[in-house]
Amino acid sequence: MLESLISLVVATALLLGTLGPAPMALAATGATYGVKKGAPFLVGILSGLAVAIVGASVGIAALFNAFPSVKVTVQVMGALYIIYVVLNGVSVNLI
Repeated sequence: MLESLISLVVATALLLGTLGPAPMALAATGATYGVKKGAPFLVGILSGLAVAIVGASVGIAALFNAFPSVKVTVQVMGALYIIYVVLNGVSVNLI
């Protein structure tokens, strides 16, 4: 029971750190109806997220198998984006 509650709290905390309407709806459901009625809602959100991740992964894998040169292009674009994010994060004033 304690392990399940800890898992629920961690998953909820991670979802609340993301953008979108689902985390706010989850917080509202939990606050209004409690943990027992909010847990199925959380399971639905996580299940939908898992299906979307699997679908995207299968699609990207099929694309990379059909066009191997696209993989290198995507890797380079990803590296450039990470560099861009790091450089923008450094230039932001935190105070």
